[in-house]
Amino acid sequence: MSHDEYLQEMGISTWYLRQGEMPQAQAAQNSTTAAQLDPVQQDVKSNAPGLSPWVFIVDDLTGDAALLFERILASLYLTRSDIQCLSSQQMNQIDIQSAGVVVAMGSLLPKKLLQIDEAFEDIRGTVESVEISGHELPIVFTDHPAHLLKHAQDKAKTWQDLILARSLII
Repeated sequence: MSHDEYLQEMGISTWYLRQGEMPQAQAAQNSTTAAQLDPVQQDVKSNAPGLSPWVFIVDDLTGDAALLFERILASLYLTRSDIQCLSSQQMNQIDIQSAGVVVAMGSLLPKKLLQIDEAFEDIRGTVESVEISGHELPIVFTDHPAHLLKHAQDKAKTWQDLILARSLII
């Protein structure tokens, strides 16, 4: 019995980093039912290939901010290939068929995307609604990764925003 088969027999799911497809033989050997998977993994696996319920709207994502964004995705068991990542100018390009939640990262985005004049701190932690091509999508606003690099104390608030977003697609 292999190590993976032993873990599977005990009811323990085997996790793999998503840097590419698992070889078919290994995938067959390590197959698990949807009920055994983490809820976030269920969301990703339940969509057709290339389609994701996660849409991130984030402008000016470069350098260390881009690296932190990758780590934020990893905390949600996601990679860039698992999500739709667009700038605010590309908002109308969201694939509506697969979109479940929009996460807008940046304190200026509520005004830019929804023409909301409320303070960013009053909007974060709530679920707003955005209309794209005649469809209403839930949108959660949170801090931009560049802001988090300068203000580490806001990471906990961002994590709460991400948990809220995740609750909308599970």
